[in-house]
Amino acid sequence: MATQAEVKWALKRPRIFPGYTYWLVGMLNAFVGYGVYMYAWGVYVPYFIKEFKFKNSEIGIVNTVQRIDSGIEAPIAGYFLDTAGPKWVSSVCLFFGGIGYVLVWWWPVPQVWWLWFSKGFVIAIMGQAGLYFTSNKVMTWYFIKHRGRMMGLLTIGAAFGGMVFVGMTELVAQSVWGWRGAAFISALCFFTLVPVNWFLYPTKAPQHYGLLPDNEKLPHERTKEELEAAKSKGAIKVMTADDFLPDMGVRDAFKTRAFWCLAISGAFGGFTTFGTQTWFAAHLQAEGYTSGQAAFFYAMFFPATLLGRLAVAAWADRINPKWFQVWAYWGQALPTIPLALLIAGKNDLWVWVWVVLNGAAFGSSPAVGGHLRASWFGRKWYATLAGMTQLIDIGFGAGGPFFVGWLADVFGNYRMSFLYIAAMWLLQGSAYVILGHAPKQMQEAKRKAREFGIRVV
Repeated sequence: MATQAEVKWALKRPRIFPGYTYWLVGMLNAFVGYGVYMYAWGVYVPYFIKEFKFKNSEIGIVNTVQRIDSGIEAPIAGYFLDTAGPKWVSSVCLFFGGIGYVLVWWWPVPQVWWLWFSKGFVIAIMGQAGLYFTSNKVMTWYFIKHRGRMMGLLTIGAAFGGMVFVGMTELVAQSVWGWRGAAFISALCFFTLVPVNWFLYPTKAPQHYGLLPDNEKLPHERTKEELEAAKSKGAIKVMTADDFLPDMGVRDAFKTRAFWCLAISGAFGGFTTFGTQTWFAAHLQAEGYTSGQAAFFYAMFFPATLLGRLAVAAWADRINPKWFQVWAYWGQALPTIPLALLIAGKNDLWVWVWVVLNGAAFGSSPAVGGHLRASWFGRKWYATLAGMTQLIDIGFGAGGPFFVGWLADVFGNYRMSFLYIAAMWLLQGSAYVILGHAPKQMQEAKRKAREFGIRVV
């Protein structure tokens, strides 16, 4: 029989809480993944149009295919993420990301369907579950009271990724290597991440390793005074946030307004985000900017997102994250309207207004969305529920990118397209105002936690 000293030694906490290590891995994934996959993709679009003479609507179908693929795949990827663990899912998805960019580099036929296949299907496998899907799942395991802060800091990697990879992609595309060389370098970046995720990401929650979320003290580390204080409140041990919050199943979640709020918001988000990232550089060039100038403004968008990301990191664990989400959507809509209507050719003022204000609002959205899902439904089926919301919104979200590109073809510019995107952002924020309330059972659990001095938003 093990002695008390041996038990304490077995439960001895590591010098560095593993949650912080996993946060670094997730931030690295966001740096490469979102920098290459989402943000730098808009740099390629003018080159594709120039070389292959594609229409805007044809390029828009890429994101439509991607949306359909992501929606069908999302519940499957989420289930495996909740059961098999982040190590397997992230490694496989990042490998597919590398394969997708190899296909873009190769591009043996001058047909747009090759782009639909490589970006809309193969790369989409990586973007769906290999990035925030996985890293946010890990953060929900290892942090509860500080979840919003860690998810906000996690997205900083994406901001720096946008700064680095947008400019790098444009520089390589203008060099002798061209846009194909940029695609090949992107593939190498994804392949490099695969062993990092395989060897460093976990497969289980911290309790499996003898630890508690938020690096809380273990039972044998509690003082006599702490134990007495817990007993005075009717508890047999010192209570933590992990003791109160339930894990809702998929069926129960379907019955809540909160779930449908996430689904509706995701439907609108399918083309607002991709529409902006895909057409921004092309919009500026159509208004008279050079490709280099357009890439510069696009790259400056990402430092501006740090304002929103840091705001979430500082306040999302103190303020209801629902209001951050409302601000994220409405804050993106308002500066997009003058960008669409008042630019009237080259007008740096309105471009800078959009870059700063839209960037700050956009920066808060990824972290808040993940934080809300865990706060409303718990951690066990976090990724599965995320996948189900994307499956439900597939019909509406899939048509958005195509429609945005089609509008550009009809009107001969991108102004109406950006007005359309602004309207969708306004609807997204309105959905959270009306439907954005935590389920009753989760509200009750948090109320009980507050009785023990534990505040969880």
